[in-house]
Amino acid sequence: MKNSIAVVALALSLVSLGFQAHNAKPAARFDKFLVPVQISDFDYRSLAADQHMLRSSVVMQNGIGVPFLKKVSDDHERLVVWVIVSDEDMPKGYDERKKALLVAAVGAVSVVGSEFDFGFEPNAVSVEFWTMAQIMNKVKLPYAEYVKGGLIVH
Repeated sequence: MKNSIAVVALALSLVSLGFQAHNAKPAARFDKFLVPVQISDFDYRSLAADQHMLRSSVVMQNGIGVPFLKKVSDDHERLVVWVIVSDEDMPKGYDERKKALLVAAVGAVSVVGSEFDFGFEPNAVSVEFWTMAQIMNKVKLPYAEYVKGGLIVH
């Protein structure tokens, strides 16, 4: 009798573990980076100041500014990069403009991928191109966006 109870308890435990393993949701891609790290307030502020100074001192090329990592998506599966653009200073032809945006987007995805140790993976990084007027007017849709390996110009 004692052996049969132990066998039933073991079987129930195994079934329970099976259900737990089956229903377990894998951790989001960027969860491992969203943990506290040891950095002094001085180092953090120095890095932030350096980033701001670098970004403001770099001149736009073809009306396209320096990409910067803006945020992690709500599901922690994608990083969002922003690029400020000047519609007036970008190439006039549609194909040339699209090529310039694509070069900037692919470059940003490559750099971010190398820093986060996954290489070039367009599903992990999206790039949004915004004009200053769009940002100031709180427009919801970017000028253009590079998502899952494709460029969409709005």
